[in-house]
Amino acid sequence: MDAPQHFLAVLRLVERLRVASGWTKADEDAVEQHFRRLQEAAQAGTVLFAGRTDEPFDVTIGLVVFQAADLAAAKAWAEADPTVVRDVMTVEVHPYRLAVTRP
Repeated sequence: MDAPQHFLAVLRLVERLRVASGWTKADEDAVEQHFRRLQEAAQAGTVLFAGRTDEPFDVTIGLVVFQAADLAAAKAWAEADPTVVRDVMTVEVHPYRLAVTRP
């Protein structure tokens, strides 16, 4: 069996949520579920790290580096994220090659 590959997911808020007044309780709930899912995946060893830039909503991006068997599996996992399913964020998935990690 081949070793898992690494992937980078780039998440962006949908346009309607790029201003604070656009948020609903349902949007906030989706983000909470997204965060719990990332925590569980990190505990399982699938997610290496995740976070977002510390910028206003109209420019911020979220990044997740994670493992999957292949690109199709990586896209399926990223697209199943609650924030993507509920139209809070969009996601792009890229193959990612780790070059340097902390010992």
